[in-house]
Amino acid sequence: MTYRLKTGVEPRMDTDKHGWIRIWKLQGLLPTAVLFLLPLLPVFGAEKKAASDPLAAPYLEPELLSVQHSLYPEALWQGQTKEKVVALSFDDGPSRYTPALLDVLKRKHVSATFFVLANRAARFPETVRREQQEGHRIGLHGRTHASLHGMPDAEIVSNLQQAENSVREILGPQNSPSLWYFRAPFLDVSHRIIRTAESCHTRVVMCTIMPGEQLLWPNGWRELPGKTTKRVLRDIGPGGIICLHDGQDLGLHDGVEDCPYAARNASEIIDALRERGYKFVTIDKLDKR
Repeated sequence: MTYRLKTGVEPRMDTDKHGWIRIWKLQGLLPTAVLFLLPLLPVFGAEKKAASDPLAAPYLEPELLSVQHSLYPEALWQGQTKEKVVALSFDDGPSRYTPALLDVLKRKHVSATFFVLANRAARFPETVRREQQEGHRIGLHGRTHASLHGMPDAEIVSNLQQAENSVREILGPQNSPSLWYFRAPFLDVSHRIIRTAESCHTRVVMCTIMPGEQLLWPNGWRELPGKTTKRVLRDIGPGGIICLHDGQDLGLHDGVEDCPYAARNASEIIDALRERGYKFVTIDKLDKR
């Protein structure tokens, strides 16, 4: 499918003044990081307690998400509901870890949303088809795992168009959604990126929770499942969108990490949330726009 930019969306480089909010995580812009870290200095003294309290370790993602939410509310962050429903979502796949994850979801009768990378989908097409056949929602995570900041509008459109066409070819037109949901790699967005993506009839999705061992740079998504579950339970609420990962490092140096605990994480989180009375839906069920 081919898209053209809407009138008024001019191809240009990203000049969004807030575009550095996540770029510092990728490019090591320490001065910018300091602006965020100053109010959070007390949490760094908690490292010594991390062994006894998994949540005491420095964990900045909730603060980063809160700042981004206030700046870019036009994206889908959570469902506007008082019902105890949440959406599990997975980024960076498919990978060799995804089939075991799908086994867990099937066994527990949970539907999730998979934001797939087109270059990974091309390597694991049968896994993408299985995701769709087992009732999961397929979303886009881009052609490759590259930040959209700095891309001209036309290149963002081309990126999304190529990703959509690749996944549509795997699924078949009859199994492809009429509206694609898209989560940007690294959650890197700006008003311009969101506007450009949505000019392609694509809904931009963020998240309310993204657990993982993170300080100034993630130590990978290999955080032990027990800690990941505690992070989710701490921050969960009705309509929450949980961002997990099922990626695999293929040596492309693209920021995709190995996720060997993807299946265990999902299993423990599902059990823990069900104990609290939560039910699981795909992201489109939370989108009331």
